Amino acid sequence: MQMQQAQQQQREQQQAQQQQQEQQEQQQAQPTIATNTAPPAATPSPANAAAAASEARSAAAEIPHASIDEDAATWSREPVASAPPPSESRVAQPPPGKTTTIERYVEMVPAWMWWLVVALPIVLVALAWSLRRQARMAGERERLARQQRVLEAEQRSLRVVSEKLRHQATNDPLTGILN
Repeated sequence: MQMQQAQQQQREQQQAQQQQQEQQEQQQAQPTIATNTAPPAATPSPANAAAAASEARSAAAEIPHASIDEDAATWSREPVASAPPPSESRVAQPPPGKTTTIERYVEMVPAWMWWLVVALPIVLVALAWSLRRQARMAGERERLARQQRVLEAEQRSLRVVSEKLRHQATNDPLTGILN
């Protein structure tokens, strides 16, 4: 329980840090300002392009953290990049240290449920083993009962034969008188 609370607090701290970073980035970023808003001439000459570029350089030199777009003769307060920085991307980025969806689901599920997921297959395997063993024992019990019935029948027949032999040994077969 305490581990879950600690993890929750850590997640909240990370989210607060991310929000602070995003706010700082937004405060530092300023919109792009173009110095030349007139459409380009139908046939631009190299002299006009060079003049526009030098004009943009002189305007950008006065502003810190400025960059110059040579082709459009514009300046901006932030560097020109082909792709937006990761913090401004439209695709949601995973929190630091958590790169997969599975890891996020693992954190959302309570610990007792993971113990249940681990224990359930073990219990099922033990139950299956127990049922098999019980079935084997029932088969063995039936086999032993069958053998016991056979042995009892043999014992009865041996007693009968033994009694006959004892009678023949002690009595005369013709007269039936004791010897």
